[in-house]
Amino acid sequence: MPESKPVAAPMAKNAHAAPIVYFDHALSFGHLNGVVQVELAANIIHYLAADKTALDLTTTGHLRCSIATAKLLRDALDAVINLAEGAAQAPAQNGFKDYPRGEARRPS
Repeated sequence: MPESKPVAAPMAKNAHAAPIVYFDHALSFGHLNGVVQVELAANIIHYLAADKTALDLTTTGHLRCSIATAKLLRDALDAVINLAEGAAQAPAQNGFKDYPRGEARRPS
C-alpha cells in the first residue's frame, strides 16, 4: 500500500482584498433553518463639545454560517484565546488547526 503524504492546508485566494471585521459586542444571535446568525457591533465615540463625548454603537457585521462552520469558528477562537492567555508565559506564536479534509500538520 502506498505511503500517504501530508496534505497542506488550502490557501485562501484574495486574502489581501477581504475586509477586516472589528467588533466590541456580539449584540444578538440566533439560528434559523440551520443557519447561525450573529450581529456584531463596535463602540463609536462622538465628540459633542470641547470636553464632552457620547458613546454609541454601530453595526459592523452580520455573521451567517452553518452550524458546522460555527463550530470550526468556535474552535479557532478557543485556540487563539488559549494562545493569548498563555502569552505572559510564552513567546508569541501562531496556531494552525489541522484542516478537517486533509492531513495538514502544525508547522514546527
